[in-house]
Amino acid sequence: MSVGGIAYHQATEHSWFSVRQGNYRLDWSLKPNVFKEYPPQCRRVAWRDTGINELLRLAASLRDERHYPGVSYFLRVQPSAGALYPNELYLQCRGVEGIEDGLYYYAPHEESLVQLAPLDKEEGIKAIRGVVFCVTGLYYRSSWKYRNRALRYLYLDTGHLLGALEAAAWATNTPFEATLNIDAAMLSHAFGCWPDEWPMALAVAGVIEDQKITMPHRAGETFPSPDRFVRYPFIEEQRQLIDAEVLTQQPITPPKLSYDRKLLKQAILTRRSIRAFEGRALEREAFETILSWGTEPLLLREAKPPKLWSVVNHVKGLRRGIYRDGDVLVEGDFRAQAGYLALEQALGSESGVTFFMSGSGKEYKAAMISAGWVGQRLYLAATLLGVGASGIGAYYDAKVQSFLNTDDLIYYTFAIGY
Repeated sequence: MSVGGIAYHQATEHSWFSVRQGNYRLDWSLKPNVFKEYPPQCRRVAWRDTGINELLRLAASLRDERHYPGVSYFLRVQPSAGALYPNELYLQCRGVEGIEDGLYYYAPHEESLVQLAPLDKEEGIKAIRGVVFCVTGLYYRSSWKYRNRALRYLYLDTGHLLGALEAAAWATNTPFEATLNIDAAMLSHAFGCWPDEWPMALAVAGVIEDQKITMPHRAGETFPSPDRFVRYPFIEEQRQLIDAEVLTQQPITPPKLSYDRKLLKQAILTRRSIRAFEGRALEREAFETILSWGTEPLLLREAKPPKLWSVVNHVKGLRRGIYRDGDVLVEGDFRAQAGYLALEQALGSESGVTFFMSGSGKEYKAAMISAGWVGQRLYLAATLLGVGASGIGAYYDAKVQSFLNTDDLIYYTFAIGY
């Protein structure tokens, strides 16, 4: 019997029948907030006045607002399923110009850092000169729309955010690495997380120092959640089983990617998800460059990079067909199938290439977060080359497996083209 992440993934598969059954309607009165709020008495620091201004601007700042009758969406430099942004970001700052050493909450809507506690010289999450980021997750921001499948999106969005942090570090020439092996209880206490807010990952942007530190002792209260919250016991139970899986750590291998920092900054700030393709052919060199960004090692100690399948629809100099890691497996015109598999979205059939990411499902949390991270790299590589891109989190799981002739779980779908 399947357990942990594999069981969860299989239990939340989409099929032609599952997406059409029932009469589910979104309850807009229960839509969660996408920003965490702190009371006015909490001390705030304008992050634009600090030495990490550029790092934070490129890592997680707001880039656009969309207003519709009765609802507004705030878009950030990284994408999120449904623009629901279930992740929050906390910082430990030490030795950063313009800001006191301490623990902070990153408030993108205020362009500020909310101070949670100061740190003395012997305290900290990690001994570092620079920033330690703590990424947390609030699953109910996604389950409001995606119900039990929301845990998938929480992991993918965590990967996208880590990928955005990585790109910001590259663009600012800052050393960077991340880990999923964390002391969640300690981090939750240190940063004053809400009871249903789960620490997901730590990332270091700076220089790790060889000094011993003690865990910080929080000053002040943990403020209660004012958010709307509908509990999903299935998600909470499955998350506990998934967190019990042992994640294998490995040495980090730096990726071999070339980029111009100025152009990378521009790509980070202008990246968007395309809504439709014109169906024009993609240059082969562009496809191969984007593919290389998706197959280079991740700066994550528990990385489980997915297999990357490519359905080539329109690429100059390449035969149509199914490819894996750049090698053709089956020739043929599979445009109609790719569109159908992507939940009957034209993005899948009119793209230059539609990617499918897959894996065994072992060490599920690391695998899904890695897939999201790869998705963020694909976005940035495409944007650098002026190619449209869109992540697709909904697809017919079993049908994709059959199409690719694999027993792997399907983690993510991604389309690029003009």
